[in-house]
Order: sequence, then C-alpha cells, then structure tokens
Amino acid sequence: MTSIIYSVGKDRFGVVPQGKQPTKQGHSNRRQKKIKELRGDLRRVKKRYKVANENERLPLQQLRKETREKLKTLTRAETHRRDRKKKAKERATFTANPFQYMKRLFGARGSGKLENSREEVEEHLSKTHRDERRGEDLEECEKLLTPEESKEQFDESDLKFQEVQDVVRKARAGSAPGPNGISYRVYKNCPRLIRRLWKLLKVIWRRRKMTES
Repeated sequence: MTSIIYSVGKDRFGVVPQGKQPTKQGHSNRRQKKIKELRGDLRRVKKRYKVANENERLPLQQLRKETREKLKTLTRAETHRRDRKKKAKERATFTANPFQYMKRLFGARGSGKLENSREEVEEHLSKTHRDERRGEDLEECEKLLTPEESKEQFDESDLKFQEVQDVVRKARAGSAPGPNGISYRVYKNCPRLIRRLWKLLKVIWRRRKMTES
C-alpha cells in the first residue's frame, strides 16, 4: 500500500529534491478573499463618485453604504475567527507546558526597585480603580426591554441553614478564599462555624445590604 501511494503521488505531484524546502505561500480563505474584493469595490466606487454627476451620486452613496456594511460584518467575523484560533493555540501551548508558558508570559524577574511606600501605592490604586459614583442609582434606559411578569412566585423567605450547608458541601476545599481569607476547608472541618456563618448571612438577607467586611 505504501509503494502504491508513493508511486501515484510521485506521478501526479513530482518529487521535491532533498535539501530544498517548498516555499510556503499564504493561503486566504473565502472570507478573506471576499474582504479583499469588497475593499477593491469601495476604491472603485470612490473613484467613480468623484467624477459622477448629480444623478449618479445618490445611487453610488447607497452602494458605498451597503458595501461598507458587508465589509464591516465580514471583518468582524474574520477577527473573531483569528481570535478563536489564537486562543486555541495559546491554550494548547499552556496545557503542554504550563511552567514554560508562564515563564514566557511574565518574563524574567525584573531588576527594578519600588521606591514608593505601601501607603502611596494603595492610594494610587484606590484613585485609579475606585468609582466615586458607584453608590448612585442608574437612570432608566429606554433601550432596555421590560421583562414579563413572572408566572411563579420567588421564595423570599429567610435563608435556610440547609442551603448554606449544601453550598459548603459542594464547594471545592482548595478554592481560593475571598477577601476575608477564610477558605471552604475551614467550614468543612468546623461545622459550628457554618451555623455562625448562616446567622450572619440571615442578617444580610433581611437588611438587603452587603456588609463591608
């Protein structure tokens, strides 16, 4: 079978001599070819528009608008395709060797020295990322759709102890802790703390306001 395949391939495609690699030429898919064609159409319409009379300019404007919309749609789709391909490649590279990937991503350890104090850094980060108007209510937006009335009533009763237990039981013990630094492992190994947590959550539930700590 190998000899037959080689013979047929040799007769149809020829043989590349050793030491010479075939030149790799760029391959364009149908969408890329269509984008190139539309850009050429836009250039031709623009040239035609400059020398057109008043009667021809209105149809040319409409044609240019339609061509731009098609080009915009195709360009967006092609960008998404490239992004998906790039993400898949990066994901495969990370899976093959996570340590090498992170080393390449972050680079070598820097030789600089931080001369600002911790208070100055925290103040800078607070000014940069804090939203002064976070607590203000948003105005109504006419573009938002009004949801239909719910056919089923939501259960607005107090938070049940069993619900908190179920969440803690299903959570992974190795999950990253939240801002308070307490991991799920603590609640898994200390059942009495779950009841204490449940009482705190009930207060939050009734007041409808999240605590600062």
